Amino acid sequence: MRNYKLCSYLFFTSIVLYSCGKEKIEKNIDAESNSKLRNYDSSKTISEGENSNIGNGYNRMGKFYTQKCIENFKVEFPKNTQETVINLMDNLTKEQLTSNLNLKLNSTIPTKEVTVTPELQYIQEASTSRLSKTMTYYSYTKLGEIKVKENEGGYTFKKDVLKFFNSDGKIGKNYEFNRLCGDEVALSQVYSSKLMITVKIKFKNKFAHSEFDGKIGVVQNAVMDDNKFKLSANINKIDNHALQNSILSIHGIQMGGESIQLNKILGLQKSSCTLDQFSECDLLLDKINKYISEDYVKEIQNVDLSRWVVESINTVKYDNLIIKDSNGNNLNFSTNDSSEEKYKLSQLKLQVENLVTKETKNIAIAKLLLGNKGLAFDVVENLNEIIDSAYKNINVYQNFANECYKNLSDCIEKGITSIEKKYITKYDEKLLKQYMGKKIMEINSQKKPMYGEKHRSSVNFPVSNFISDGLDFTNIYFKIKNYDNTSLDQNTGVFSLMCDKYSDKINGPSNKDLFTSEFWTSEFSYQYWHDLVFLNNIKNNYIINLDVLLTNYKDKCLERESAYISLPEGFSRDFIVEIWGDN
Repeated sequence: MRNYKLCSYLFFTSIVLYSCGKEKIEKNIDAESNSKLRNYDSSKTISEGENSNIGNGYNRMGKFYTQKCIENFKVEFPKNTQETVINLMDNLTKEQLTSNLNLKLNSTIPTKEVTVTPELQYIQEASTSRLSKTMTYYSYTKLGEIKVKENEGGYTFKKDVLKFFNSDGKIGKNYEFNRLCGDEVALSQVYSSKLMITVKIKFKNKFAHSEFDGKIGVVQNAVMDDNKFKLSANINKIDNHALQNSILSIHGIQMGGESIQLNKILGLQKSSCTLDQFSECDLLLDKINKYISEDYVKEIQNVDLSRWVVESINTVKYDNLIIKDSNGNNLNFSTNDSSEEKYKLSQLKLQVENLVTKETKNIAIAKLLLGNKGLAFDVVENLNEIIDSAYKNINVYQNFANECYKNLSDCIEKGITSIEKKYITKYDEKLLKQYMGKKIMEINSQKKPMYGEKHRSSVNFPVSNFISDGLDFTNIYFKIKNYDNTSLDQNTGVFSLMCDKYSDKINGPSNKDLFTSEFWTSEFSYQYWHDLVFLNNIKNNYIINLDVLLTNYKDKCLERESAYISLPEGFSRDFIVEIWGDN
C-alpha cells in the first residue's frame, strides 16, 4: 500500500483544501452552516428525544445502554469547524479496507445499531486480488464531538436513583443500581462521515496484468489526470489486446449522509468498461468526480446530527466522576470486594463483551452469505438459524450481564459456565467460512459411472471456467449437494476429475509419427490417447490452490478444453458438484 501526497485541489477546489498525505486540516464551513452550529449553544440541556446516548448509563459487560440517571448536566455541541482527511491508497487488502472502515464491533456503539453487512460486501468487492489492482479514494470528515460539559462542582442523580445509596452516601443496592444505570455513563460521542470509492481494474489474463504492471504500475497512473478521475494518456502505452482484457469497475461505500446518488452510480447497468472503451470509462469516472465534488459536499455541509454517523462513544465509570446527593455530599461507589475479585470481574466483563462482539459479527457475515445465489436450501436454513441463534445468545449474555450484580461473588465464581450449557445455542461456525467466495458453476453427476462407461459419471463441462490463468481466485473448492438442492448428510463420497481426450486444440500426431517407436513410447502419446485424472479423491469442502490445480491440469491434460466427473465412490444417490472460488 502506498499513500500518495498530492498537495493540490483534488476535485473540489470550491470545497476543501486538499491535505498532504494524512495530514489533517481544519476548514471553515459556509456562513449559514456556521450560524447553525453556533446555535447549538453549550448552555443547551440535552432533551430526552434527542438522537444521542449522551448521559445514558452503559453496561460494559453486556454492551448495552441503560437509563439516563444523571441530571442537570449541560451538553457542548460542535462549533464552527470540521476536520477533513483525504487520501489515495493503492491495492488495499480486505484487512486494510476493514481497518480504514474502522468497523468498531467491540466499541461502545450499541449492538443493535451495528449493521456491517454493506461494509463487508464492499470489502469483498473492492479488495485487491490475484488478477486485479485497485486505487481507493478515502475521505473522512469529522463534524465534531458532543460531550457533557465538565462540572467542577459535580453531577447529581435523579431522585429515584438516590434510593440505592445509604444515608452516608455509600452505594447499598449495587444490583438495583446497575440494572437501572449500568456501571458506566456516556459522556461524549463523535459524529463523522466517511466516503470510500475504489477504482478496480480486473485483468482477464496474466498477459494483461503483466502489461499493465510493467508499463503503468499503479491504478492511479491510469485513472488520474489533472487531479481528477480521468483516463490518463499513460493508457496508450499498453497493448490494445491487454486493454480489451482489462475491466475497470467502481465500488464504493458511504457512512453518514444520504448516499442515494452514489448508489445510483454504483447500480448503473453500465457500471464497468474495458480500458479500450475510453469514452465509456471517462463517462463513468466523471460521474464519480461530480459526486465527490458536488453531491457529497452538500451532505457534509449539513449539520443535522441525524445525517451523521456516530463514530465512537466515550463512556466513563461512575466512580471516576464527582457525583453528589441532594445535600451536596459526594456519593461513594466503592464496595467491599477484594482487589482480586475486582480483577476477576474486569476479566469477566471483557470475556462477555467479546462474546457479544463475536455474535454480532457472525450475524453480519451470515446476512452477507445469504446474498449468494443457488445455495442449498438447508444451507440457507442453517444461515438463518445462525442469525436467530446469535441474536438469542446476545440477549442471554446481556441478561447475564444485567443479573451478575445480584450476587457478584457467585457470578464471578461461576462465570459464564453457569449459562453456556443451559441457555447458549451452539451452532457450527464453519458454515460461515465455507461460502465466503463466489460460486463458479455446478455439474450434475450420477452416483456411479454411466451405462457403458468405465469412469465417466457426468457430461463434459468447460475447464476454463475454473482452471485458467485469467481467474481472479486464489483457491478453488468443491461442495456436494443432492439433486433436490439439499446438502449431503454425513457424506463420505469421493470423486475424480478427468480431461476428455476428444476436446483438445492441439495438433495430433503426423502420419510419420505413427510409424515411429519413439512416438508410441512417449508421454505425449499416452496423454494424447487417454483420458487422464488430473484431480482425484475430491470430497465435500475439498480446497486446492488455483496455481497447483493449473499445474496439475497442464501436466496431465495438454490443452484439452473439457473435463468430466469420474470414478464416484461412496454415493447412495446422484449428486451435484458446486465449484467455488475465493481469494
